[in-house]
Amino acid sequence: SRRHDPRVYERLQHLPGAEMQADFGELVRVQHQGHLVRAWAYVAVWPYSRYRYAEVVLDQSVPTFLSAMQNGMFAAATIAERISIDNLAAAVLREHFHERGYQREFSAFCKHFGTLPNAVRPRTPTDKGAVENGVGVLKRALKGRTFETLEQLRQAVKAIIDELNNFPSSLDHRRASDLILQERRGDLPERFPIASWSEHRVRTDCHVQVRLNFYSVPHKLVGKVVVVRVDAETLTVYDDFAVVARHERRIGRGETVTDRQHY
Repeated sequence: SRRHDPRVYERLQHLPGAEMQADFGELVRVQHQGHLVRAWAYVAVWPYSRYRYAEVVLDQSVPTFLSAMQNGMFAAATIAERISIDNLAAAVLREHFHERGYQREFSAFCKHFGTLPNAVRPRTPTDKGAVENGVGVLKRALKGRTFETLEQLRQAVKAIIDELNNFPSSLDHRRASDLILQERRGDLPERFPIASWSEHRVRTDCHVQVRLNFYSVPHKLVGKVVVVRVDAETLTVYDDFAVVARHERRIGRGETVTDRQHY
């Protein structure tokens, strides 16, 4: 009979502060701003301490990804020597001749925090097994549960992560919340400014279309090109360097946000 050699892997050993692994995992759909929306969990794990961070998000855009990553680093109060991710579009550009470039904002983010981006091999979950396991554990903990609102889902995820970080390991009986102290390499710098910028022409109805939604601006700007800054929660419109409108960012599609004073 034909012999098949088993596939084997080397057991990875992680030094304190050497690595942080990050990924997204899709969760349930929840109600938000009057719509049923998809939700994901951004999950980060420090393999040495097994410390986890998770945050529920509504998209995987660059600002959302970097904001969640930054929140996790400040929650752990540590910056790893490298950040391991796979083919996340928010961090890694398309592969070209077996080389993958990093998204500009992600590169600037890593430089700001003095860490190195590390794109692991695609479709090779063992390269970042700690966070793959972390996503799976979170999904299993949420299985069978229903949530009426986005806030309920966020509270449940936080409670699960807090419990995991404070539960003694079955291997060495040590808690991740204690071991993370050994991973700290110094003080954290100021927060990295996270936002996306784009130009948009003001429509005749006094609105700009940004990411499939519509936001009002003063009527005197009809026909002009304005600059729009979008972060996780707010959309701000600039005419030259002056702020002319500010709205709560909408996540859905085809929504219209109007300030009647703009007419």
